Amino acid sequence: MTFLLALLFVFVLLLEGSVISLPLVLLFLIIDTVWRRSPHILLLAFISGVILDVLLLRPVGLTSMFFVTTIMGMILYQKKYELKSPFFVIPFSMAASIAYVVLFPVPQPLIQVVISTALAGILFF
Repeated sequence: MTFLLALLFVFVLLLEGSVISLPLVLLFLIIDTVWRRSPHILLLAFISGVILDVLLLRPVGLTSMFFVTTIMGMILYQKKYELKSPFFVIPFSMAASIAYVVLFPVPQPLIQVVISTALAGILFF
């Protein structure tokens, strides 16, 4: 199961880095944080951000900082809110997607926020 998730993560990372501008890695990290709550997720967020920065020719560390900050926010609020609830995952993924398209300009940001929020809701269920 872990191998399959790792393979899926590498596929999503390469897909976002080469073809699609949707924040798929961010959605994967959010869903993975909700379901597994592993302490290694921060390391995964950092490494995936560096790889994504290199693939997209951005300043190295910018995406990593955003991913780690987002996941740390989720981890900090896990005692206050129930993470395994669609009332947390969908608004949080929408807010994270909005922050992502504001920090990293992409074409058609509104459409990308709507699609990524819907995708997060579908993946959560």
